[in-house]
Amino acid sequence: LKMISFRTYDPKDHHDACLEVFRSNIPTYFAENEVPGFIESLNDPDDLYEVVLLEGELIGVGGIWVNRERGEGRLCFEMIHRDYQKRGFGKLLLERRLARIASYGFVSKITHETGQGTYTFFEKYGFETVRIDDDPEGIGIDFYQMERLI
Repeated sequence: LKMISFRTYDPKDHHDACLEVFRSNIPTYFAENEVPGFIESLNDPDDLYEVVLLEGELIGVGGIWVNRERGEGRLCFEMIHRDYQKRGFGKLLLERRLARIASYGFVSKITHETGQGTYTFFEKYGFETVRIDDDPEGIGIDFYQMERLI
């Protein structure tokens, strides 16, 4: 049984490995022109990221953002390296992030934007599609605006 662990994202240790995970998901789930937005979000002190480590190797990353005034939480970029998908790691990462958002106590709604390749995954966790933007970036990925009430 391999050891899985989670740790707070550290730009000094994890930046390049997170970019590698992101790029492993191009073009299926992300596009190359989304890399700058991902880097910006990773470096935003308001976006709280956690990494997934398998036997010490970074295989996934996902973030959250919360806003007390709006009573809202948001999932930011979640991904598991292509070589480790369909093994339950994404489920574990999502469940941890949902619990962390709920732990703030003031959040009544969680929002998320995802693509046509993953929206059904989030539906399993109570997210509903509230709007679909047909390929707004011209990259072949429709943006599903989803939300879940707490």
